[in-house]
Amino acid sequence: MFLEKLKKKELTSSIPALILKLVLGIGLILYSGIFKLVEGPEPLEKLDPSSIEGEYVSYDLWLSFDYFAEMLSTTDAGEVSQFLDYLVPVEEEYYLAVRIYPADYEKMMKFTEDSFAWLDYETDELPEPYHIQGVVCPIESDELNYYYDYIGLYGTEAEAQGYLPLVIDTHAMRDDGMDVVTASVIALLGGACLVWAVWSVHAALTMRHHKEIVEYLTKHPEKEAELDNWMENTPDVNGIKMDSQWCSHVTKTQTKFELSENILWVYQHVTQHRVYFFIPAGKSHSLVIGTRSGKFWTIPMRSEQRVKETMEYMVSANPKIVRGYSKELEQLFSKDRETFSHLMEQKN
Repeated sequence: MFLEKLKKKELTSSIPALILKLVLGIGLILYSGIFKLVEGPEPLEKLDPSSIEGEYVSYDLWLSFDYFAEMLSTTDAGEVSQFLDYLVPVEEEYYLAVRIYPADYEKMMKFTEDSFAWLDYETDELPEPYHIQGVVCPIESDELNYYYDYIGLYGTEAEAQGYLPLVIDTHAMRDDGMDVVTASVIALLGGACLVWAVWSVHAALTMRHHKEIVEYLTKHPEKEAELDNWMENTPDVNGIKMDSQWCSHVTKTQTKFELSENILWVYQHVTQHRVYFFIPAGKSHSLVIGTRSGKFWTIPMRSEQRVKETMEYMVSANPKIVRGYSKELEQLFSKDRETFSHLMEQKN
């Protein structure tokens, strides 16, 4: 009964975060457009020219003309070619540009030479088709003048004759400027959010964040009703409930639980925050609780006074608890917790 109530409480409290993870995950995956890319390209010849912008397409070129524009970047070694844009006919119905990158320059230039050889009647055989695939994007504004100069037509006149100011980017650049790598990374982040959401539900259902109390009640099922009553009716001090028998710290999604006799050490940890690594910007305070198993609970508190109040409360419930921090105590706790557990008895 008690564990079921704890599980229900965590599931209920985690719903807002779960919805956020799901919405974020699905949103990132949809935004990435990865499904469109995963589906594979559509044959260009099957699409309406008026609605191909933004489509991921494939096409076998049968002819190619010269490139009409080249993108150059300047480096210390000089100018470096980034890509070439060629004008190509599509099914003898309209014309598009295709963007070729340096790795394919040699292959495309050979194909273009073979195309001109056929056009000039130097051979009777068409060259082997050149397969391309990519996303149809608008030609950038700084390239449009080169495009129109190349075809000798402008604006509506060019489009009326089938020359569309679009380019098939063979690096699959999407119309929003997102490349495949970026889209994949965003999709992976979305997938990670969905996995996170599933893991959160799994953790709640298996009570992963309440491990200590589950283990205790598995060994002592007869204590469940008593523990339920204790959790409900024992007042806490700054989130800590403790008496001579049990100690717990409960949040909306997590329960820390231990036998009171296994709480060996409590001390305050102060963190000095800094801006630009050296300008002091306030402090934060935490209560640190060391257990017989060697585990630590670190519980943030709003002030030093609250930490002191909580330590006094815990020591009053179990006078054997060592209070305060020193390097010597840390070393002893790490090496010999059995001796550590009798320190207060030795002092008395």
